[in-house]
Amino acid sequence: MLLDFGLAGRSDDVEDFGVDLHLVERTFEASHPGRPELFAAFLEGYHARHAKAAHVVRRMEDIKGRARYA
Repeated sequence: MLLDFGLAGRSDDVEDFGVDLHLVERTFEASHPGRPELFAAFLEGYHARHAKAAHVVRRMEDIKGRARYA
């Protein structure tokens, strides 16, 4: 996996966290197709470490619903 931090920025906005989380999910889907349990395990850890995790996950689901492509 390659991470490019060229466009990195700092934000506390839940929308930004939701976008990032959606990109992590898509990365898991692309790199490990058919293994949804891996992202589920990632989310468990995310909930354990991030105080706003439930809010961010809800926002991620909203963001996925806005997608113009599948």
